[in-house]
Amino acid sequence: MIRTLRFLAALYVLIVLQTTLVPSIAILGVRPDLAFVLVLLVALREGAAGGALAGFVAGLFVDMNSAQALGTASLASALVAFGVGLMAGRLVRASIVTRLVVAFVGTVLRDELVALVLHPGGFVESSRAFVSSVLPGGLYTALLAPAVMALCEWIVGWERGNGRGVR
Repeated sequence: MIRTLRFLAALYVLIVLQTTLVPSIAILGVRPDLAFVLVLLVALREGAAGGALAGFVAGLFVDMNSAQALGTASLASALVAFGVGLMAGRLVRASIVTRLVVAFVGTVLRDELVALVLHPGGFVESSRAFVSSVLPGGLYTALLAPAVMALCEWIVGWERGNGRGVR
């Protein structure tokens, strides 16, 4: 129960930072997704079910604060976090390289799922969005992921690198 409340506190902190700080550190309109980094951390530490639940909850908060269709980010976040959670037991979860790769691949997959649902255009349009928005956003998120994950581990009270990896 306490850990759940701390997760919600960390999610709240990241959403506040996402709306206040992140717009000022955007590079050519590309912004990192701090809340999704927390979702990926939960998936790495708690496995598929915990990651999917965290992805759904965080995505729902993101959906409520955006103009996009309600449920789009929550579904995409839950699906990607479920997949990351399935692989978590096979990964060196405390490794910075693992966290960078998971953040990059997870963010790119989630953003591409959202783009395919919201903008089912042709190949040229989706390729342009992939190159101009999805890839740079994934890279920017991945570069900040180790620091954000360390902050979230501190807020939630997890010891660094001691995830359960429930399967």
